[in-house]
Amino acid sequence: MPQIANFKPTLTYERPGNPVSLTGVRHWLSALFGALSHPARKGWKGRIDALGPTDTVALILHTIALSASGRSARFNARTGYDTIERHYRQLDWQTHRLLGARVGQRLIAVAELAPTMVDGQPALELGLSVLERWQGRGVGARMLLQAIRLATRDEGVPLVLFTSVENRAMVALARRFGAEGTLLGHDYRFVFAPEPGLSAAA
Repeated sequence: MPQIANFKPTLTYERPGNPVSLTGVRHWLSALFGALSHPARKGWKGRIDALGPTDTVALILHTIALSASGRSARFNARTGYDTIERHYRQLDWQTHRLLGARVGQRLIAVAELAPTMVDGQPALELGLSVLERWQGRGVGARMLLQAIRLATRDEGVPLVLFTSVENRAMVALARRFGAEGTLLGHDYRFVFAPEPGLSAAA
């Protein structure tokens, strides 16, 4: 009788131009629902890592796991699945910097730093998202601090953050870490200046 203990199915779901492994889908769905149902904790003491192209599926799943308001806050617009998938699959990894906080292999928070300009000078703009169940446990503060260090110390450029005036938690965090805030309609623009002696040309 043939041995089947180590048999691994190779079936794929054929999406036009993009075959997806069913094994991979099951893995990432498990990660998604695990992140959503993870027991509440008083704090998070995990690690923040740089992300790369191999994290594309995890980034998509993290973002669609956010609430509608969470996705709107992240992208400053109502964002559907197709837009999210296209954003991450077409991401320019040479110019963008991404950081992720994990529970196991699950992304519970993501910081995306995209190239922009501030007062005619190169800068990085931050988009930050934290799964709702993990908010209020210090994850966002650690992610923001890491993003500030990456931009202002490692890259030597300002970090720019746009957030709604209603997002009191983010406004408080930005001020706590020393950003200059400018009110633009219903949004704040916070700018974290690079460390003295550093610049994009250095």
